[in-house]
Amino acid sequence: MTESLKESMLLLFKKSVDIEKPKLATNLEESSTLEFKLSLHTNGETISKDYLSSIAGFANNRGGTLIFGIDPVTSELIGIKDKYENLDNVYVSTTVRNGIDGNIEYIFYTHRYVGILIGFLTIQKANSKPAIVKVDSGPVKRGEIYYRYPAQTTKIEAADLRTILEEEVQGRVNKLIESMQKIQEMGVQNVALINTQNGEIDLGNQDGRKLVLNKETLKNLNLIKQGKLVDADGAPAYMIKGEIEVEGQSKPILSKEADIYESFFSQTCEHPHVMLEQLALSSSQYNPLFFLIHKANMSKSEATTLISGVEGADVVVKTKNEVLKRIKSDKVTTLYHEGVLIDAVKTILEPNKILDETVNLVFEKHNELRPSDRAKIIRTLAYNTLVSKGALSDDVYAEHLKRIIEASSNFTPEFITNEKEYVLEQIKKIYTLLSVMKPSESTLIRKSICNIDRILYLDLIKS
Repeated sequence: MTESLKESMLLLFKKSVDIEKPKLATNLEESSTLEFKLSLHTNGETISKDYLSSIAGFANNRGGTLIFGIDPVTSELIGIKDKYENLDNVYVSTTVRNGIDGNIEYIFYTHRYVGILIGFLTIQKANSKPAIVKVDSGPVKRGEIYYRYPAQTTKIEAADLRTILEEEVQGRVNKLIESMQKIQEMGVQNVALINTQNGEIDLGNQDGRKLVLNKETLKNLNLIKQGKLVDADGAPAYMIKGEIEVEGQSKPILSKEADIYESFFSQTCEHPHVMLEQLALSSSQYNPLFFLIHKANMSKSEATTLISGVEGADVVVKTKNEVLKRIKSDKVTTLYHEGVLIDAVKTILEPNKILDETVNLVFEKHNELRPSDRAKIIRTLAYNTLVSKGALSDDVYAEHLKRIIEASSNFTPEFITNEKEYVLEQIKKIYTLLSVMKPSESTLIRKSICNIDRILYLDLIKS
């Protein structure tokens, strides 16, 4: 679909440019499906997050195209830098995957007009709406929903949001009814379900066993495209031609970071090789890497070979490179710490005492401390309480989560080693609050987990 849209867009744009004029300009105008950008900006191996609102806006409406290298005021062809010619779509996929919550299809391509390089980013209508921005970037804020209006992308109006939500609900109901009708026609006992994103085949066995399609077979299945139903005469259908190979039973296909972390917290892992491969697809480089290598009974060189071999459009190149770099680490002392502790303060937080009262008592006892030291005091109180195996109240978690995370990043190797089960229990409790954390906090808790992982497992792994 995106390829046909690409060809249509290039043909349309070519017809709109009069090469006989001294200054090349397009007679196309910005609309609900077209937006002009003067230039294209990248950051490392990603396109700028400033484009997230436009991408989400098109996806939430009918789709559309961002055209880079066009003056929005004069419609003149200015062009983009030569280094962006045939830019790898991975630059776009990383930004979209990390910045937008939603299933969005797109394609980036370039073309020259009398030597001027123009970039195109064509976005399809989202399969599931609304597509929601999940990062902060300048005026673009996490949690906002954008919509493409005629010649303008802005936050969605209430009436339009209501409309797409109603359409989404109705569409899902219709597909469910159609699927149920097909199952009834075929007979429930004759139906097996294929997850077209990961290849799992649910045979309906009571014992829950599943088969998994070979990756190459899954990729080449006719009429299957990234988990979308293909409609034929109004009914959802999958057509499978040729022999199908399966890779065996009960092999998990991971799609969530939480699966890896849950294995770490429980210290059990049935398929560490699969999880190691998954690290190259993660948006975060901070993960329990050495735990997985240890569970896989691999050396550093074997783990490097395994992760290096992970390829595909979903690979996050920066993450993959950082994970490979971390494998080479040979020092347990390379730990992540955030925030200093006040060594002179030995007080802990008592369960039934209000935190502010304890903080005031610390100020009274230590005259050298200043009001600006308040955050350090709370961090130190949280640390002292945790290492004494005391309990922090829910109010402290709600009001001072960042200080608790900072405190956990200061656990010593000795404490982590000697109190392994307790440390894992406490760090899991913090991690479960990930959904309410700010991005900086979620990164820090992952770094704290890396500390624990490095201390417990790095020395157990062969080079």
